[in-house]
Amino acid sequence: IYELKNHITPDTKVLTVSASGEQPLFAKLYGAQYILTFDISYNAYLLTSLKIAAIQAFEKHTEYEQFISNLGDNCKPRMLIHTPKIDKVLSHMDNIQKNHILTMNRIKMPIFLGDISCQDYIIPQPDYKKLRESLKSPFPFIWTNITELDKKLGNDKFDIIYYSNILGFADKNNIKSVLESTKKHLNQNGKIFLVVENKFLDLIVNNICNVYDAQNWDANLLYSPNKDSFNEIIIQHKQR
Repeated sequence: IYELKNHITPDTKVLTVSASGEQPLFAKLYGAQYILTFDISYNAYLLTSLKIAAIQAFEKHTEYEQFISNLGDNCKPRMLIHTPKIDKVLSHMDNIQKNHILTMNRIKMPIFLGDISCQDYIIPQPDYKKLRESLKSPFPFIWTNITELDKKLGNDKFDIIYYSNILGFADKNNIKSVLESTKKHLNQNGKIFLVVENKFLDLIVNNICNVYDAQNWDANLLYSPNKDSFNEIIIQHKQR
């Protein structure tokens, strides 16, 4: 996610998975003004919006960090307990978001499930004030899976498309078509970022080779040798 910093300017138009919320938050921190998010899980949108509300609510980074820590993680999630600080955060959310979260809390359903983690990549303290000043509202969101995303986007195009840990869990028969459709939504000189778990790397790379011909495209792998780690692949048009 930190590699995005080298590729974003204020004019950069970003499409990113919501996931834990840090993907769009870091894109905003690095200067992108337009960020469209998507996810198969509506909880991911709620978690992202909750983090935005917390950033707006808490002037001090320590308060934000404590709030995120109190949410637990995807192994040991916790319910929201009504306190003045929780109410302060919820006051920065619209009624629809707030009611979703309160309903989930009443039925004891964690706001994040599966692989969505609250505590991945917490915004660093030195950058907190800058991000807080730039965040005015939640990011626009499309509720969809990766195979239906193309239809939802229409003719929209982006400078950066960020798929973090998605393709490895998609139906392997759909990976090629997803990569094909993604090309349609990339601006000239745009870049596709794929974060891929090591165990899926060969599968994803083989599909990339079938879709992005070497004469017209560059694919650079930022490789991690740890079998449990993630690798980042950056795909872009060759510079002529």
